[in-house]
Amino acid sequence: MPKKRDSRPQIILVAFAAILLAGAWLRMQPRGYGLGHTGTDASLAADFLAHKERWGTKTGVDPDASKIDIAHPKTITVAELVALPRPDGLPERGGPGSDRFGPIEHTAYTIDTKVLRYKLEEEDDQDFHIVITDWNNPGPTMIVEIPDPRAVDPSSPWRDAIAQAREDFDSQFHPTNRFTRHSAHLKVTGIGFFDFIHGQSGVAPNGIELHPVIRVESGG
Repeated sequence: MPKKRDSRPQIILVAFAAILLAGAWLRMQPRGYGLGHTGTDASLAADFLAHKERWGTKTGVDPDASKIDIAHPKTITVAELVALPRPDGLPERGGPGSDRFGPIEHTAYTIDTKVLRYKLEEEDDQDFHIVITDWNNPGPTMIVEIPDPRAVDPSSPWRDAIAQAREDFDSQFHPTNRFTRHSAHLKVTGIGFFDFIHGQSGVAPNGIELHPVIRVESGG
């Protein structure tokens, strides 16, 4: 009587292949919705506008956003930005966000930067959190943030630019939910924004950021 063939190796191979395929499928899915979110882009943006601090200002859903000249950003350094005083009247921890404070939050800037580290804020607002310093004369650090465009309301005049900046950065650096320390030379353009200071990695002494980033270019 012929000996029965052991099918266990084939079963193991099939199971292993299924695991690999599932992992590949997950990697292909869009990132940025956060844990448990199953709604549409519009519902995500509405939820963030209702609950995330100054989200409207961070993403251009405010009355003054369309007045900001993003076509002619002001060239500036990290050192210059971190030396600026915080405007009077800034909310201590933010709020829904539809107001801009002082000329800084009404201005687009370009910085010639040295990227130091970055991460995807997966369990918070889905931003790419990027810590930079000046490319020439590195010194003080500050944060620049690229929102997930799916969390940006379609009314924002910057939504397409945010999406392009996000894609450009992601394609080169592939942020994960842990900080990656990597030095790179980039020119970053975004809107001035004063965040509240809560111990975030790389935060400037005055809380200045570029938020949102609307353009990422090679610095070389």
